[in-house]
Amino acid sequence: MARDLRGTLHSEAYRERRSSAWSALARWFATAFFGWSCEDVLANLSCAILVLCQYIQHLYGLGFKVTFAVEIVLAVQTRYRAHRGQLCEVWDLIVSWKKKLPLRLRTPLPEGLVLAISRWALARGLGSSNSESCLWKRFGVGLRVGFYALLRPGELCTLTRLCIALPQGCLHLEGSSPRAVLVIIAPKNWRYAGRHQTAYLDDQATISWLAWICEGLSDLSLVFPSLHQMRRMLAVAL
Repeated sequence: MARDLRGTLHSEAYRERRSSAWSALARWFATAFFGWSCEDVLANLSCAILVLCQYIQHLYGLGFKVTFAVEIVLAVQTRYRAHRGQLCEVWDLIVSWKKKLPLRLRTPLPEGLVLAISRWALARGLGSSNSESCLWKRFGVGLRVGFYALLRPGELCTLTRLCIALPQGCLHLEGSSPRAVLVIIAPKNWRYAGRHQTAYLDDQATISWLAWICEGLSDLSLVFPSLHQMRRMLAVAL
């Protein structure tokens, strides 16, 4: 039986976020515009712009996260497809809101600490033969790969063997250092930068470890532990 293309266009989590955002907007609308039908009013483009601008200002004043406001606008665009590309004034408010947010940078782990944890994990994996031995080895190599290839944790944990091109399978210029190519499928910023992106790994020691961990894996095998496992193992290591 052919799958329902419309029903599988978005993930279940995506649909739940849109549904939750629409419900929040509908509840606010019922209070702010008592007696009016939310669906009927928002079906009109001009009215939708006025209502959304007012609601976004309301969310900003209450200290909500800007990501929630984005979900609201996307929920309206999902329900009224004709509004897509017509809500520039609303998106301008989102841009203005983002510009007012303080810049916050995540503090990266120092390289020395990453390598120390990786060595500890590899030693633990190589020094035992229990059920978690392989996991610790993959975790140790995964830390190095994620650090040197600048991968998000979710991108690292979804890499399959097919997504990794090791130097012996790639062409490179004479005199240049061999590098591994990692293909990231459905990355976090896929809407802006494409569904398939590439990352490069140039650290030669890490490439050697990666080649070792990939030996014997089938094309569709996950190379590294799941995100949940990685977090648990990092907590143990720290």
